[in-house]
Amino acid sequence: MLPRHVMFNPFRFWQELKYSPHLARLLHNTRKVIMESNQDSLFMHHDKQVCAMLNYDGVDEEERNRYFNEYTVTNVVLLMLLLDEAALQTDDELRKNYLQKWREYVPKFYLDYLKELKIEERNIYLWDKLIDLRYEEYQREILNWRRELINVDEELAQEMVHDKFVLAYQAVTLGLFQHLRRQNGKPKDPLYLRLQSYMVPIFKRMMKRIF
Repeated sequence: MLPRHVMFNPFRFWQELKYSPHLARLLHNTRKVIMESNQDSLFMHHDKQVCAMLNYDGVDEEERNRYFNEYTVTNVVLLMLLLDEAALQTDDELRKNYLQKWREYVPKFYLDYLKELKIEERNIYLWDKLIDLRYEEYQREILNWRRELINVDEELAQEMVHDKFVLAYQAVTLGLFQHLRRQNGKPKDPLYLRLQSYMVPIFKRMMKRIF
């Protein structure tokens, strides 16, 4: 029983429950959003038009595997970046702590998932490095996009400058395109347009789970 001078606050109780960084909760949220996004990546990987754009028939298995790895590492890193931004934008300490703990857990979840799949330790080590590499790269790209757009007068550019979530989506999508094209992507490449439509539901799914 609570002491008389302590008042039960149902809203605070609900907040603490909602933003509990319990491992089971972090596991559930991360697994759901990453696995569903990876399912989209698998469909993309087998999409006939995309296969033709990337010349699947003319490259070896190692290169095709690289394509799929780029799709999936993008899912992991985008979630990390969106959680970073969500944590920065909230003043609620409970929610901020929850989002920061979730962000820290995301790469760990994925490496543990690879272990479940019996992936060799050497490859898991490489995945760990790849996640770090893409995360740092896309952080820089977001800053570059913001610097480029901040002086552009167009309404869409200004919306993107102020909406850092959309900015992350755009920077990551362009980064994925350039990695698939081995930094040789050209303007108006139909693959880039296809990647934008592919990334939209992944982005929306992550935003819905975060908010």
